[in-house]
Amino acid sequence: RRFFEPLDCKEVRMVQTSKGRPSGRAFVDFFSSDDQMEALKKHNDYMGDRYVEVTLDEGIEKWQRMDEQRKASAPETSQQPWEAKASLLAGEEETIAEIGRA
Repeated sequence: RRFFEPLDCKEVRMVQTSKGRPSGRAFVDFFSSDDQMEALKKHNDYMGDRYVEVTLDEGIEKWQRMDEQRKASAPETSQQPWEAKASLLAGEEETIAEIGRA
């Protein structure tokens, strides 16, 4: 929080490794987009003897857009992929060549 003063941080989330140790990454939320843009100006500033990279995280919106694009380009079906294959193979036996095992 002190790194971004005088900006007002809404929330700071420190990222940890799978072993529970600090990863050196954090996500910071600001109350306004103006503060967010001002925070970007701190890119490559120093915190002690370490420089800090500040980038804009598109967050959940990016993943939602990608998911919407994927769904829009996918054929309309109510079946899951494994259900679709099961219905295609219903009543048929797979040969070794079809399974891919020797």
